[in-house]
Amino acid sequence: MQNRINLLFAVFIFFVIFFAYLITLNPVFHADDSPETISCSYTLGIQHPPGYPLPTLIGKISSLIPIGNIGFRCNLQAAFFAVLANMVLYFIIINFFKIKILDNFYINLIALITTLTFSFSYTIWSQALSAKGGIYTLNAFLLTLLIYVMFLWEKTKKDKFIYLFIYLFGVSLGNHWESMAVVTPAFLIFILMSMKEMNKKITIKNILYSLFFLLTGIFIYYYLIIRAKNNAFLNWGDPVDLKQLLWVITRAEYTSLEKARDFAVILKQIKRIFSNIAFEFTIFGFILFLLGCIYFFNKKRKYFIFLISLMLCVLLSLAFYLNLKDEMLWIMDVFLIPVYVSMALFLSAGIIFILEKVKDKKILSLLLIFVLFVLPFYNLFFNYKKADQRRYFYAYDFGLNIIKSIDKDKKSIAMLEGDFSVMPIMFFKYVSKKVDFCPVTTIFLYVPWSVKNVKNECPDINFTSKPSDLLGEKIKNIIYLNFKEREIYTSIFRDVMKDFAPDIYNFLVCNGM
Repeated sequence: MQNRINLLFAVFIFFVIFFAYLITLNPVFHADDSPETISCSYTLGIQHPPGYPLPTLIGKISSLIPIGNIGFRCNLQAAFFAVLANMVLYFIIINFFKIKILDNFYINLIALITTLTFSFSYTIWSQALSAKGGIYTLNAFLLTLLIYVMFLWEKTKKDKFIYLFIYLFGVSLGNHWESMAVVTPAFLIFILMSMKEMNKKITIKNILYSLFFLLTGIFIYYYLIIRAKNNAFLNWGDPVDLKQLLWVITRAEYTSLEKARDFAVILKQIKRIFSNIAFEFTIFGFILFLLGCIYFFNKKRKYFIFLISLMLCVLLSLAFYLNLKDEMLWIMDVFLIPVYVSMALFLSAGIIFILEKVKDKKILSLLLIFVLFVLPFYNLFFNYKKADQRRYFYAYDFGLNIIKSIDKDKKSIAMLEGDFSVMPIMFFKYVSKKVDFCPVTTIFLYVPWSVKNVKNECPDINFTSKPSDLLGEKIKNIIYLNFKEREIYTSIFRDVMKDFAPDIYNFLVCNGM
């Protein structure tokens, strides 16, 4: 009977959340990295660092689903993993948060409130609607799955679960490895505390098995080498060897730009973080989170240490590592999803804390439970319009207008700058096949591997530069060898040209775009 109730609740959660995501899903792609994510999934290409092999491979499978257009199918993947994250969250609560004074039905209601509140919070809902967001919803699913398996190992004391955990952790690094690596200390703290309680010692056998399963999971990155060696059309970094593979995985291109250099920046980032976590589940939800902290500290100290450690790992890394300008502070919002996972579990503990206070009054307990359903309904009502993307065609139309402004008859070249210009054209060139001109991502020309990419993507244009040539020389080469035969267009983002190639800045005149 208990298992049947659990199953009914799980099915209900799945369909309610999935339906909400489905009716608000983006129809094609968002104005973020989604066109790149979709295009790389469809063509089995290589996305920007760290390459994202796991979501790309899963995205290829999603692109084969016979529903809607390719973009919609990849957006569906984001929704699916967001729902799975909520499902695992539900199973964590009903399996590991049981207490004697509450029967199974009450625990299920608590889990239902928690999962619906989490699923309808703005950040997770908005990321569940577009392909790029699928990377973060997949990360949320993998994180909750790792927590579930780790708790299962702690409960059963069976080594097979810790090895499963290590393998899944290795696989998770093939998604957004920084988000998972940053919470590693929290996992290690919990594992070491549990091993001490079990009187388990680390042996050579444990270490060798752990390394085997970890490396087996990480091996998914070999996909990048395979595709680079097979001339993938979208091939960021061209990781044909170990050196270039590490350049892509470690995001060497960005590290010098990302590190915080100013204490004022750190303070702004801290302010943004605390503003987000205070309001993501509403102020009332934040109060329940604080009550959950008290409950876990008193009753399940090990869980308290783990979940707080997980939150601190993420919060400190975001606050002290990133170097974001005021107008770019929103970038950190999606990286707070692991914090919200932890907060959701604390929130459920906060509900338990309240119900413990009225444990002998069943009617009052039930009344309180139904009052607490205000939380998910509030999130649903107030975030629906804000998150809804079903009529979002801005990025799609912007890309189409670029195509319309270029003369198809002259086999034109478009020197494109900025994600808003570059990424929609990726989709139109490789997915919907609407592009007859040669799109060149101009800023890419500063790196050696760009030469191979241009020649691979546009074999008909004249381009004789060497990989070691400077950015300005490569731009001149393309222009001087082609302008007599082809029309050459530039996008409006010409500041890059002014900085990197001032001698040809005035040569690049916007035409039609």
